[in-house]
Amino acid sequence: MKQRIMAVISITVLCWSMGSYIFSDNAFADHHSDISETLYEYQRFVQDGRLENAESVLNRHKDDLEKWISDHAPEESQKELFEILNQNLLSISNDSISKVEKLKYAYTLLLAFDSVSNPNVAIWKDWETNLQATLASIIEQDSPVTDEQLQDVMYKWEIIAPSLKMTASDEVYDSLHKAYQKIGEASTDDEKNKWLQSTYREMKVLDVTTMGHNKQMSNFFIMLMIVGGVITCTLSYVAWKKYIGEKKKKHRLSN
Repeated sequence: MKQRIMAVISITVLCWSMGSYIFSDNAFADHHSDISETLYEYQRFVQDGRLENAESVLNRHKDDLEKWISDHAPEESQKELFEILNQNLLSISNDSISKVEKLKYAYTLLLAFDSVSNPNVAIWKDWETNLQATLASIIEQDSPVTDEQLQDVMYKWEIIAPSLKMTASDEVYDSLHKAYQKIGEASTDDEKNKWLQSTYREMKVLDVTTMGHNKQMSNFFIMLMIVGGVITCTLSYVAWKKYIGEKKKKHRLSN
């Protein structure tokens, strides 16, 4: 009887662990939805040039955003998120900063929060795909690379870079960061073409779009293996105790 109770307890622990994982994700998704709506609203106001409205939204939800970072973001990502949030809080009311820069900061904030809360289908991955297409288009053209095209490439990279930094490995991020630095420093047409092609190859070889999904799934399987191991040990112990009990019973009967 005791052994059966232990087995039931182990199975209950497994069900509770799996349920906690699923329902905590649902609660997290509900909270994420509220935060996403706030950040989308903020970004739209900036895009439309309604900067006073954007400033009002951000200041009104500042405490909620900071609490979200503290409660939900991984510890290694919190500093980056706080810095991006503060950058937006300081820049949105600064008249010396252009609307284009403010919009870049707003996109960066939206993508950074989303990369942490929604890694499997994060928005930044669409931007990364778009950036690859932009690089490919520039490389394939017959005419020289223009400064406007380089500015467009660097603008898009600066928007997704913080999200990539929090999602991918240090090796992946550092490799791409250095590659884009070389694009920004290129002065001649040959240098521009050389580093654009090199960066494009880096982005194709390093499959950065799967990083977030792999990290989340690996954590889930680690948890599953631990709980499964506990249950296996418990059931093995129950079977062993049953075997010993039957052996002793047969021994008593034979005597």
